Amino acid sequence: MKNYLTALYVLFCLLVLTACVSTPAVVSQETMAMFAKPAITPKHLVTGDLIEVRFYRNVELKDAPYLISSGDVLRVDVLDHPKLSRDKVLVLPDGHISLPHASRLSAAGRSIQELLTDLDKIYRKNKIVDPVITVSVEHTESRVETLLQEISSKGRSSIEIIIDRNKTINLPFIKPISASQTFADIQTLIIDSYQREFGGALEVTVNKRSQLSPVVYVIGEVVKPGEVPYVGQLNPVTAIASVGGFRTSANKNDVRLLRINDAGTLSQISLDIEASIKGESENIGVQLQLMPMDIVYIPPSGVASANLAMEQYVRRMLPFTMGIGFSYELNNAR
Repeated sequence: MKNYLTALYVLFCLLVLTACVSTPAVVSQETMAMFAKPAITPKHLVTGDLIEVRFYRNVELKDAPYLISSGDVLRVDVLDHPKLSRDKVLVLPDGHISLPHASRLSAAGRSIQELLTDLDKIYRKNKIVDPVITVSVEHTESRVETLLQEISSKGRSSIEIIIDRNKTINLPFIKPISASQTFADIQTLIIDSYQREFGGALEVTVNKRSQLSPVVYVIGEVVKPGEVPYVGQLNPVTAIASVGGFRTSANKNDVRLLRINDAGTLSQISLDIEASIKGESENIGVQLQLMPMDIVYIPPSGVASANLAMEQYVRRMLPFTMGIGFSYELNNAR
């Protein structure tokens, strides 16, 4: 987890220093609206949260009727009607099968008897008198066993997922789930998705194992650059004060605030903190509320080279660096 945080911190630093030599542009309304978003509430998952999904075989169903699954191969015989009989009927990934007079019939998650009842109704409707139907499972993928064996083969009893900036949860056998919603909604979606796929044969629990303490990063020409615990009403001025304030070498007129937006791109604005404190501007440095994982970069006065900034503020502060490709918008707010 610590390595994950360090890598993320390096990413932010490199993004800042890549952008810091660009000429600020006039701030757009769209960017200002993005920076005005309310802070993430504790009920939502944030980057760095870890969730655990645990799977159990439902032992109570050991003697229960077999439920058909996607991937099963069925045999369907209709007495005295060879044209209606089929040796191999594949249950498709969407849970349906295709038969004469029944081109799209739901099968997955149902018992053999339930499928027989449906087929009897279909054939009677198509003028088959008193059809005698037999359905048997010729082959099953036993996906429950496949899933459980895959997890146990790696020496685990569950799947752990760290929420990243993509905010997507990928789990086997179900569609990706967006993490940009409450944890309670995510729990329900995961459990319901596996219920649809496996019926009652699989029990699933979803828990939040840990949550990172939200922070804001303040780096550059400040007394003690580093993390600032995120609390309500934290703005750039109070964040800078929390790390000891400006150094004498700081450029207080071009403080950069960076944030990853919902599309995964980097946006930034330039803040004239000195003018804001003196009341000579719109006081955006005081009024703008920060969000977890924001980074506030205070450049030195007179530095015109990103390479020099890299040497001064990254290579001396961090244990390693990494190559990053990222798109960003550059804006200015005075």
